[in-house]
Amino acid sequence: MRIHVELHDGPLAVAAEGRIDGTNTMEFQSTGQDALEDNKGPLPIDCETLTYINRAALRALLSIAKPIQRREGQYAACAQSGMISQMFRSADSIGSFRYMPRGTKR
Repeated sequence: MRIHVELHDGPLAVAAEGRIDGTNTMEFQSTGQDALEDNKGPLPIDCETLTYINRAALRALLSIAKPIQRREGQYAACAQSGMISQMFRSADSIGSFRYMPRGTKR
């Protein structure tokens, strides 16, 4: 797993690459929360190069998004394909997390 965190003219962008599973979920969550400490804008999470995600990782994503949700900010998982999109659709907690499959335009 690799995580890229970048600022693009104000908004923070997070890109996850590879697998997020039980072996690295805590690292992913910690990195995401650290990146959000000073960010007050929306949070797009680019999943285009994410190859695997499990339910623990989805819970970590929701944990990262909670501070944004509390301030009524926007967050979304973007550019998902295949199994990644299926995991988001089937997750019990998906109602609180906006997801945008690959090819979706804002």
